[in-house]
Amino acid sequence: MTHFFRLFLACFLVIMVSGCANTAKSDTDEDRIVQFTLKFKAAVDPNVYQYYVAFSGIGRPIMPFIPPSLYFPTPGRTFNDAHPDFQNNTATILGYYSNFFDTWSDYIVVDRQGISLFRSNGSGFTATEVDDHFSYLKRLAFEGSFVASGSTLIIRVPLSTLTIFSATQVYYSIFTCTATDSTEAGTLRDILQDAQLDELVIDVKKNAQIGPFIDSQDATDPSIDLIEWSVDIL
Repeated sequence: MTHFFRLFLACFLVIMVSGCANTAKSDTDEDRIVQFTLKFKAAVDPNVYQYYVAFSGIGRPIMPFIPPSLYFPTPGRTFNDAHPDFQNNTATILGYYSNFFDTWSDYIVVDRQGISLFRSNGSGFTATEVDDHFSYLKRLAFEGSFVASGSTLIIRVPLSTLTIFSATQVYYSIFTCTATDSTEAGTLRDILQDAQLDELVIDVKKNAQIGPFIDSQDATDPSIDLIEWSVDIL
Protein backbone atom coordinates (compact mmCIF):
# COMPACT_ATOMS: atom_id res chain seq x y z
CA MET A 1 0.00 0.00 0.00
CA THR A 2 1.56 3.30 -1.04
CA HIS A 3 2.00 6.23 1.31
CA PHE A 4 -0.44 8.28 -0.80
CA PHE A 5 -3.15 5.60 -0.59
CA ARG A 6 -2.72 5.29 3.20
CA LEU A 7 -3.11 9.07 3.54
CA PHE A 8 -6.20 9.06 1.30
CA LEU A 9 -7.78 6.21 3.30
CA ALA A 10 -7.09 7.96 6.62
CA CYS A 11 -8.70 11.21 5.41
CA PHE A 12 -11.71 9.29 4.06
CA LEU A 13 -12.26 7.57 7.43
CA VAL A 14 -12.05 10.87 9.31
CA ILE A 15 -14.65 12.42 7.02
CA MET A 16 -16.98 9.42 7.38
CA VAL A 17 -16.74 9.34 11.19
CA SER A 18 -17.25 13.08 11.43
CA GLY A 19 -20.23 12.94 9.10
CA CYS A 20 -21.83 10.08 11.02
CA ALA A 21 -21.32 11.90 14.32
CA ASN A 22 -23.00 15.04 12.99
CA THR A 23 -25.90 13.00 11.64
CA ALA A 24 -26.43 11.29 14.97
CA LYS A 25 -26.41 14.60 16.81
CA SER A 26 -29.02 16.11 14.51
CA ASP A 27 -31.36 13.22 15.33
CA THR A 28 -31.32 13.73 19.10
CA ASP A 29 -34.48 14.75 20.89
CA GLU A 30 -32.86 18.02 21.94
CA ASP A 31 -32.65 19.12 18.29
CA ARG A 32 -36.17 18.14 17.34
CA ILE A 33 -38.99 20.55 16.66
CA VAL A 34 -42.66 19.81 17.28
CA GLN A 35 -44.84 21.61 14.74
CA PHE A 36 -48.57 22.19 15.13
CA THR A 37 -50.60 23.08 12.04
CA LEU A 38 -53.96 24.48 13.10
CA LYS A 39 -56.76 25.37 10.69
CA PHE A 40 -59.70 27.56 11.68
CA LYS A 41 -63.00 28.56 10.10
CA ALA A 42 -61.81 32.12 9.48
CA ALA A 43 -58.63 34.18 9.46
CA VAL A 44 -56.34 33.83 12.46
CA ASP A 45 -55.76 37.07 14.41
CA PRO A 46 -53.33 36.87 17.38
CA ASN A 47 -53.85 40.58 18.04
CA VAL A 48 -57.42 39.89 19.11
CA TYR A 49 -57.46 36.21 20.09
CA GLN A 50 -55.32 33.78 22.09
CA TYR A 51 -54.17 30.37 20.79
CA TYR A 52 -52.83 27.87 23.34
CA VAL A 53 -51.14 24.47 23.45
CA ALA A 54 -50.72 22.74 26.84
CA PHE A 55 -48.27 19.86 27.34
CA SER A 56 -47.76 16.94 29.72
CA GLY A 57 -45.42 13.97 29.92
CA ILE A 58 -47.86 11.91 32.01
CA GLY A 59 -51.30 12.11 30.40
CA ARG A 60 -53.73 14.39 28.61
CA PRO A 61 -53.68 17.93 30.05
CA ILE A 62 -57.08 18.41 31.68
CA MET A 63 -59.31 21.19 30.34
CA PRO A 64 -62.66 22.41 31.63
CA PHE A 65 -65.82 21.96 29.59
CA ILE A 66 -67.02 25.24 28.17
CA PRO A 67 -70.24 26.78 29.50
CA PRO A 68 -71.53 29.90 27.71
CA SER A 69 -68.34 31.62 28.93
CA LEU A 70 -65.41 30.77 31.19
CA TYR A 71 -62.76 33.20 32.31
CA PHE A 72 -59.49 31.27 32.15
CA PRO A 73 -56.33 32.87 33.63
CA THR A 74 -53.44 30.52 32.87
CA PRO A 75 -50.32 30.31 35.11
CA GLY A 76 -48.17 33.42 35.30
CA ARG A 77 -50.51 35.72 33.38
CA THR A 78 -52.32 38.73 34.79
CA PHE A 79 -56.04 38.45 35.50
CA ASN A 80 -59.01 40.27 37.01
CA ASP A 81 -59.80 38.73 40.40
CA ALA A 82 -63.12 40.62 40.47
CA HIS A 83 -64.37 38.65 37.47
CA PRO A 84 -67.77 36.96 38.12
CA ASP A 85 -66.28 33.51 37.41
CA PHE A 86 -64.23 33.89 40.58
CA GLN A 87 -67.09 35.24 42.62
CA ASN A 88 -69.60 32.62 41.43
CA ASN A 89 -67.33 29.58 41.44
CA THR A 90 -63.92 29.25 43.06
CA ALA A 91 -63.51 32.84 44.36
CA THR A 92 -59.74 32.26 43.95
CA ILE A 93 -57.18 31.26 41.34
CA LEU A 94 -56.14 28.21 43.40
CA GLY A 95 -59.06 26.12 42.20
CA TYR A 96 -57.75 26.34 38.64
CA TYR A 97 -54.48 24.75 39.76
CA SER A 98 -56.01 21.83 41.64
CA ASN A 99 -58.54 21.13 38.87
CA PHE A 100 -56.50 21.77 35.73
CA PHE A 101 -53.01 23.26 35.83
CA ASP A 102 -51.40 20.56 37.96
CA THR A 103 -51.85 18.25 34.94
CA TRP A 104 -49.87 20.62 32.66
CA SER A 105 -46.08 20.53 32.54
CA ASP A 106 -45.73 23.48 30.11
CA TYR A 107 -47.87 25.61 27.85
CA ILE A 108 -47.41 28.05 25.00
CA VAL A 109 -49.64 30.89 23.89
CA VAL A 110 -49.74 32.92 20.68
CA ASP A 111 -51.36 36.31 21.15
CA ARG A 112 -50.75 40.04 20.80
CA GLN A 113 -47.42 39.64 22.64
CA GLY A 114 -46.15 37.09 20.11
CA ILE A 115 -45.39 33.52 21.19
CA SER A 116 -44.62 32.75 24.85
CA LEU A 117 -43.64 29.63 26.79
CA PHE A 118 -44.48 29.01 30.45
CA ARG A 119 -42.88 26.07 32.28
CA SER A 120 -43.82 24.42 35.56
CA ASN A 121 -41.31 23.48 38.23
CA GLY A 122 -41.79 19.79 37.49
CA SER A 123 -44.58 17.62 36.15
CA GLY A 124 -47.31 20.22 36.74
CA PHE A 125 -48.09 23.80 37.77
CA THR A 126 -48.89 24.06 41.48
CA ALA A 127 -49.98 26.86 43.79
CA THR A 128 -50.82 26.86 47.48
CA GLU A 129 -51.10 30.65 47.76
CA VAL A 130 -52.52 33.17 45.30
CA ASP A 131 -49.12 34.83 44.86
CA ASP A 132 -47.66 31.52 43.64
CA HIS A 133 -49.58 32.14 40.42
CA PHE A 134 -47.15 34.92 39.48
CA SER A 135 -44.02 32.88 40.19
CA TYR A 136 -44.35 31.32 36.73
CA LEU A 137 -42.64 33.71 34.34
CA LYS A 138 -42.52 33.32 30.58
CA ARG A 139 -39.21 32.06 29.26
CA LEU A 140 -37.26 34.98 27.84
CA ALA A 141 -34.89 32.78 25.80
CA PHE A 142 -37.68 30.78 24.18
CA GLU A 143 -36.94 30.09 20.50
CA GLY A 144 -40.40 29.01 19.40
CA SER A 145 -42.01 30.59 16.36
CA PHE A 146 -45.34 30.89 14.61
CA VAL A 147 -46.73 31.86 11.22
CA ALA A 148 -50.31 33.06 10.80
CA SER A 149 -51.49 32.89 7.19
CA GLY A 150 -55.17 33.26 6.45
CA SER A 151 -57.06 30.66 8.47
CA THR A 152 -53.92 28.59 9.21
CA LEU A 153 -51.66 28.94 12.23
CA ILE A 154 -48.34 27.04 12.30
CA ILE A 155 -46.55 26.84 15.64
CA ARG A 156 -43.03 25.43 16.10
CA VAL A 157 -41.63 24.51 19.51
CA PRO A 158 -38.13 23.06 20.17
CA LEU A 159 -38.61 19.95 22.32
CA SER A 160 -35.53 20.88 24.34
CA THR A 161 -37.33 23.96 25.73
CA LEU A 162 -40.03 21.87 27.43
CA THR A 163 -39.61 20.46 30.94
CA ILE A 164 -40.62 17.07 29.48
CA PHE A 165 -38.15 17.10 26.58
CA SER A 166 -36.71 13.71 27.60
CA ALA A 167 -40.13 11.99 27.63
CA THR A 168 -40.75 9.39 24.93
CA GLN A 169 -44.39 10.42 24.76
CA VAL A 170 -45.67 13.99 24.85
CA TYR A 171 -49.35 14.66 25.49
CA TYR A 172 -50.95 17.93 24.42
CA SER A 173 -54.21 19.84 24.30
CA ILE A 174 -55.20 22.81 22.13
CA PHE A 175 -57.60 25.57 23.13
CA THR A 176 -58.47 29.14 22.20
CA CYS A 177 -59.62 32.21 24.11
CA THR A 178 -60.98 35.68 23.48
CA ALA A 179 -59.13 38.52 25.18
CA THR A 180 -61.78 40.23 27.32
CA ASP A 181 -59.99 43.12 29.04
CA SER A 182 -56.57 44.72 29.48
CA THR A 183 -55.22 41.72 31.41
CA GLU A 184 -53.58 38.68 29.81
CA ALA A 185 -56.38 36.31 30.78
CA GLY A 186 -59.04 35.38 28.23
CA THR A 187 -62.43 33.75 27.98
CA LEU A 188 -62.27 30.11 26.93
CA ARG A 189 -63.95 29.56 23.55
CA ASP A 190 -62.85 26.28 21.95
CA ILE A 191 -61.29 23.03 23.22
CA LEU A 192 -60.67 19.60 21.70
CA GLN A 193 -63.64 18.20 23.55
CA ASP A 194 -64.27 15.17 21.31
CA ALA A 195 -60.63 14.27 20.58
CA GLN A 196 -59.56 10.73 21.49
CA LEU A 197 -56.50 10.17 23.66
CA ASP A 198 -54.52 8.55 20.84
CA GLU A 199 -55.00 11.76 18.85
CA LEU A 200 -53.43 13.82 21.62
CA VAL A 201 -50.19 11.93 22.20
CA ILE A 202 -46.94 12.23 20.25
CA ASP A 203 -44.51 9.31 20.21
CA VAL A 204 -41.33 11.35 19.95
CA LYS A 205 -39.22 8.36 18.88
CA LYS A 206 -41.54 7.15 16.13
CA ASN A 207 -44.04 9.73 14.89
CA ALA A 208 -43.06 11.89 11.94
CA GLN A 209 -46.64 13.12 11.67
CA ILE A 210 -49.96 12.51 13.37
CA GLY A 211 -53.22 13.68 11.87
CA PRO A 212 -54.76 15.54 10.31
CA PHE A 213 -57.67 15.32 12.73
CA ILE A 214 -61.05 17.02 12.52
CA ASP A 215 -62.68 19.02 15.32
CA SER A 216 -66.45 19.22 15.06
CA GLN A 217 -67.05 21.61 17.94
CA ASP A 218 -68.20 25.11 17.06
CA ALA A 219 -67.01 28.27 18.75
CA THR A 220 -68.89 31.56 18.65
CA ASP A 221 -66.19 33.29 16.62
CA PRO A 222 -64.89 31.44 13.52
CA SER A 223 -61.38 32.89 13.93
CA ILE A 224 -60.89 30.75 17.04
CA ASP A 225 -63.01 27.79 15.94
CA LEU A 226 -60.48 25.02 15.26
CA ILE A 227 -61.66 22.67 12.52
CA GLU A 228 -58.50 20.66 11.72
CA TRP A 229 -55.05 20.06 13.18
CA SER A 230 -51.95 17.94 12.66
CA VAL A 231 -48.62 17.52 14.45
CA ASP A 232 -45.17 16.92 12.92
CA ILE A 233 -41.84 16.07 14.51
CA LEU A 234 -39.12 17.79 12.47
